[in-house]
Formats: sequence, C-alpha cells, structure tokens
Amino acid sequence: MLNMIGMAVSVGVLIAPYALLHSLDTHSRTKFIILALTLACAVLFWPLALYFLLAAIVPAFIMWRLHQNKPADATHWLPIAIAPLPAFAAILVLLALFANELSTLSSEALDELYAYGTNVPSMGLPTRDKLGEAIASTIRISPALVYVSVALVFYFTERAYYAPQDREARSRIIMPMSDLFIGLLLASVLLLALPYVIGDNTLVSAIGMNGLIIVVTLYFFRGLDIIRFHIARLRLSPFLMAAVYLLVLIYWPMLIAVAVVGFASVYVNIIRHEETKS
Repeated sequence: MLNMIGMAVSVGVLIAPYALLHSLDTHSRTKFIILALTLACAVLFWPLALYFLLAAIVPAFIMWRLHQNKPADATHWLPIAIAPLPAFAAILVLLALFANELSTLSSEALDELYAYGTNVPSMGLPTRDKLGEAIASTIRISPALVYVSVALVFYFTERAYYAPQDREARSRIIMPMSDLFIGLLLASVLLLALPYVIGDNTLVSAIGMNGLIIVVTLYFFRGLDIIRFHIARLRLSPFLMAAVYLLVLIYWPMLIAVAVVGFASVYVNIIRHEETKS
C-alpha cells in the first residue's frame, strides 16, 4: 500500500502543478479534488502528503500568484526560483530537528549495506569510511537536491502553461537573471573554499555546496532557454532539443556545459533580441 501511495505522489508531483494552475485560472473544481486526495493520503501516510503539499500544491499557488501581475508571461526568474522554497525550507527544518535520528538511521543503513556488500564481492563497494562520507554528503546537500527536483518540475510546467502557443514566440522566452545570482554564486564558491583556510567546517561547506547547486541550476534553466532559442532561430528540428534533454540526463558534464552557456549569456550578447530586465 505504501509503495502505491509513493508512486501516486511521485506522479502527482509531476502533473498536479499544471492542473492546479489551470484550475486556479478557470475556477474549476480540480483544485478541490487534488486537496481531497492529499487529505486522504495524509490519513494513510502523512509524510508523503506533506511532501506533496510542499512540492506541488503550495509552489503552484505561489507561481500562480506571482504571474497575476504579469499574465501570460514566462520570462521572469522569480516564479521558478521561489516556488521550490517551501520544500527546501521543510528539509532544512527536518535536518535541524532530527539530526541525531538521521545520523543513527544512516549509520544503520551503512552497516546493512556494507554487510551485504562484503558477502557479494562483485559489488565492488568502497571502504566503509568512504561509503559513510558519501551518505553523509548526500544528506548534507539534500535541501539543494529537493530544491532542484521541484524547480525542474515548475520550470517545465511554467513553460508549458504560460508560454505562447506560437513556436517562434515561445522560443524567444529566455529567463533573465538578476545580478543577485552572481553574488550568490561567488559567495557559495567562497564558502566552499573557506574550510581550506580556517580548517574543516562541515556546516560552512554544506551551505556553500547547497548554494552552488541552486544557483547553477537556475543558470542551467537559462542555458536551456538559450539553446532552444537558437534551435528555433536556425529552424532546426525540435527533436534536437529532445536530444539535448537526453544528453543532460545521461551525461552529467552536459549539465555543466548548459549552465555555463546560461551564465555566459548574461554577460556576452549571444542572443539577438531585447530581453526584459529582471
């Protein structure tokens, strides 16, 4: 039963934001149906319902409210950057309140995994210390990972819902970037480098890494917009954009390359139309 609920929540996080935006604009009853299903899920297993609330329902409402001032406009960075914040904040609170419990659970999971790995030599597990550090690092950057996963859903949701139907007009939607992000990027890099000067500091490193992942993700979205713009400008096949998405999924350096394109485009004129400044 729990597995089925988990699968339903995972699918719901992908499709519910679009349905909620449409329901809020058209005043349909879909939003009430989604809320009722969330309450039913809460009765069975409240953590998944809470995740769905913070990762889909609340962000969709935030995006809808932010777009009320700029109807049919998908060019601003605020909706995409702000929508994931409730889920991000919830993970921070969870880590702060249950740090000891999470440490115990991760230690037990590490013991079970390592015990299983020693009985299956073909797994080729690293040493226990390295495996433990990998698990600890994943937990430390979990707020950023949650932020990125929600931001991805709402980036594509916003492009699908608010973008104009005309392909040429849609290709011209490029997310502007506030000067604030270059400051956040430099601050994150500085925090990552700081432990090498003042000595090992897990908290400082975690803050720097989470900040870096979030800022790079937002530049990555801009990079996707730039690539889509040039594919449309050169009248290339739309399947080329699908190939870009596939490469990003299976070849992680491509993700960095797209983010670099997004970062460079802020300071180098590689597009041929006037953008709305954020």
